[in-house]
Amino acid sequence: MTYWRWTALLAGAVVAIMLGFGFIDGMKACGGGDPIFVFEMVRSPADVEALFREHCRAAHSVAQHKGLWLDIALFVWIYSAFLIVGLLALKQDIGPSSRAIVHIAMALAVAAALADQFENFMLLRILDTLPGRQTDIDLLYFAPRIKFALLGLVTVLAGWLHLKKPGWRKLAGMVAIGGGLWSALGVFVHHDWVLKGMTLGWVALAVAALMLSVARPNAALSVANK
Repeated sequence: MTYWRWTALLAGAVVAIMLGFGFIDGMKACGGGDPIFVFEMVRSPADVEALFREHCRAAHSVAQHKGLWLDIALFVWIYSAFLIVGLLALKQDIGPSSRAIVHIAMALAVAAALADQFENFMLLRILDTLPGRQTDIDLLYFAPRIKFALLGLVTVLAGWLHLKKPGWRKLAGMVAIGGGLWSALGVFVHHDWVLKGMTLGWVALAVAALMLSVARPNAALSVANK
């Protein structure tokens, strides 16, 4: 099975798990927007109190606990594999000229995964001491911001490599670059941009992987050689 087919399969798994978070019983018990993202970005015990309101705290805390373990055991590994295998596919597709960019992007993806796992560890500590200690929240602060900024950069670099290819892949590359930049900038400018940009960028990468995974080998080779 080619790298592109693996990337497409991993993209499907990423989507399935992302949707699965929303179906965890109690995750929406306290209402609001995306409770997982809001929890990641808290800055004080008061922020945690606002997310885990008294009337829904028990159900919501159980749901967040399940979500964190799903992230730790599965999602971090799956999205990291989606990005890394996709980068290996791009390296194979484009050739030696892509080597430096691919290696940098893979290193950034690994660093993002490590930041994510540290974030999960700190969130579990906060859940165990709701509404959490300010010292723990201070340690948490940088992990999700580093994670999202790095994932945005990885998406930009993958998009840049797609941009080197002809035809529809230039459009896929531009969308991935735009989404990655939008997400990374959102970390510093407006948090509402983070998930929107990441979704846009990853959808572009996923659609490109799906199309390349079903392309006829001779057609794919012909496009690669143009």
